[in-house]
Amino acid sequence: MKGFRKGLETVSKQEEVEEEVKEEVEENTAKFSDENSVSDSNNKIPYQEIVDLYNKILGDRLSKTKMLNTSRKKKIKLRYTENLNSIEKWEELFNIALSSPFLLGENEKGWKATFYWFIENDNNYLKVLEGNYKSSKSPKKTNKNNSFHGFQNGMDYSEEELNEKLGLVN
Repeated sequence: MKGFRKGLETVSKQEEVEEEVKEEVEENTAKFSDENSVSDSNNKIPYQEIVDLYNKILGDRLSKTKMLNTSRKKKIKLRYTENLNSIEKWEELFNIALSSPFLLGENEKGWKATFYWFIENDNNYLKVLEGNYKSSKSPKKTNKNNSFHGFQNGMDYSEEELNEKLGLVN
């Protein structure tokens, strides 16, 4: 019974924190919008246009975004009110991502960015814009003695050559 009560307290505390965060985000968004308000026609956030742009630029390389739900709209709105307040800035973000092998899955774990990853928090998109995921143009260092018992990396060998190198020729 004690564990059950503690579990309920944890859930209750989590709900309380989530509600506080929600209220704080709403207050900050309203405050930010008031401070930076522009004409009403410019205040409309082009949710679908942003998703369409992502799909156009990155959809062939990353998973396409198919639906816009309330959660995604809230995240887009937050990012829009922070820094990404024009379709051109979103385009810049997605084009930078397109030139990043890491974000496209060329990494040790094969992880790829998603639309949600870009909007998830106020750090991810900033790191992309700041160049943290740029491809390093410097060639990888290779060990020139990278051969295995006379075999060369990247070399295709015929069956006869393989047998000879392995000492299987009679």
